[in-house]
Amino acid sequence: MRYFKAMVQMGHIGARNSRETFLYIYAKNMMDAMKYAQNTPAIKHGKLPLKILEITEDEYYQGKEEDPYIKAIDQLNNGVR
Repeated sequence: MRYFKAMVQMGHIGARNSRETFLYIYAKNMMDAMKYAQNTPAIKHGKLPLKILEITEDEYYQGKEEDPYIKAIDQLNNGVR
């Protein structure tokens, strides 16, 4: 398994509005990371991730702590409430 950072467009902030944010993903390969990013709640589903980079384990854990909104989405995806 490898670590990825995906730049995606987040929706649910008003009509035709979005903001770019990063998702930190643990996946088998880049294609699985892309599929995960596309199916994440609050992400514009009609859009592919703008960029996906392979990162280190340290960058992954540091990035997951930065954005509280993305942290909450990640907890929903993993069944944690």
